[in-house]
Amino acid sequence: MKDRRIAYELLELYDWQGVERRLERRAAKGWRLEKIVSPLWYYRRAKPAQVHYAVTYLPNVGEATPRPDPEAQALDAVCTAAGWEKVCDWNGMQIFANEQPDPLPLETDERLRLQAIHQTLKRHWMGPMVILAVLFSLLFLLNLGSLREPGPAQRFAFALFLCGALYPIADLCLYGLWYLRARRTVERGKKCPSNHALTLVSTGFCAAVIVLFVLFLAAVLWQGLPGAGRRAAYMLLYIPAYMAIVWCLSRLRIALRERGFSAAANWGLVILLAFVLCFALQMLLAQFVLYA
Repeated sequence: MKDRRIAYELLELYDWQGVERRLERRAAKGWRLEKIVSPLWYYRRAKPAQVHYAVTYLPNVGEATPRPDPEAQALDAVCTAAGWEKVCDWNGMQIFANEQPDPLPLETDERLRLQAIHQTLKRHWMGPMVILAVLFSLLFLLNLGSLREPGPAQRFAFALFLCGALYPIADLCLYGLWYLRARRTVERGKKCPSNHALTLVSTGFCAAVIVLFVLFLAAVLWQGLPGAGRRAAYMLLYIPAYMAIVWCLSRLRIALRERGFSAAANWGLVILLAFVLCFALQMLLAQFVLYA
């Protein structure tokens, strides 16, 4: 029986309640979270138990912030005194666990909770989402001409890029609407409303992208376009290779922060390597697969 488990969790950084519920369900089944190396979550086997999880946010502590961080250490000390054990952190999100039947809550001021969530997302989430929206929008515009070409493959490619462009735009807009509603709610002295519905929308977009990608590959092979087999092989190899690059760069970012590299040096090196590795991957697959 395996003692370790790796999962790709479709959870958003802003969905603190979704993270808490997911981890509590995992613990009840005998799996405890150990660490997060984006985009993968690592679990270890343990005795099934009713474990309470709590999420809080430190906007100044990101994935590249040098460790140990004084602000994070101060929070850990306070939480430990209250019976909460630090599990791990994820891009500003701090995750704690407590096995007591009725633990003290970590967050007692809903206004401060909302402020911390919003500041964390402004620092660590909104920028990448805007970049993703711009890139997919450009790909969508560049593929407008495919609508005039015959065959389902072109239509699926068009729909794939459209869905890819709409996902970050919809995510940003829905978060903005939730934030405005939540701010009005907490100003009236009420509890910060859940934003788990935003994660469900995000999951729907991810599912649509996967389905469209599979349909696109099937259409390329079915149409018998010139070099169809090579095109399909290129895309099937490119995606897992790209995900492997993302995982390796995440591991590198963690190693650099643990060795005290500044956030600027950390991100600079990671971004430089990302460009070099993605360019090399593109050239290798084009040379030996696409145009072989």
